[in-house]
Amino acid sequence: VNGKFERISLGIFLSAMLIIIPLLFKYGAISVGIFWCYRKDFMAINGFNENMLMAEDADFAKRLKEWGKKNNKKFGTIKNGMITSCRRFDTYGDWTLLKNPKVILAYLKGNDRKYADKTYYDNQER
Repeated sequence: VNGKFERISLGIFLSAMLIIIPLLFKYGAISVGIFWCYRKDFMAINGFNENMLMAEDADFAKRLKEWGKKNNKKFGTIKNGMITSCRRFDTYGDWTLLKNPKVILAYLKGNDRKYADKTYYDNQER
């Protein structure tokens, strides 16, 4: 899915790039965030990796795309996609990833409880 932030700043843009570029090297050119697939395909790739706390959608997308390629199915991108909330940037500041580069490594690792809690689960006010 293509996406955009509900607002943008230089800090948000650079923070996004600090996540996107390493994930691109790790997972390849994939779309993340929202998925649609047949249940049989979901089950064939064992769904989402529940041991991953961060970037589990990127892992899922890579496996789904590979499965599709092997089975002559198309992995496509929804062009008019989702809008990503900026509440974490509103809470921690637009430059948060530049100030906390260990979060980037946590995304690449995927199962770092400390940073997953800080990034996702400790910030639930909406």
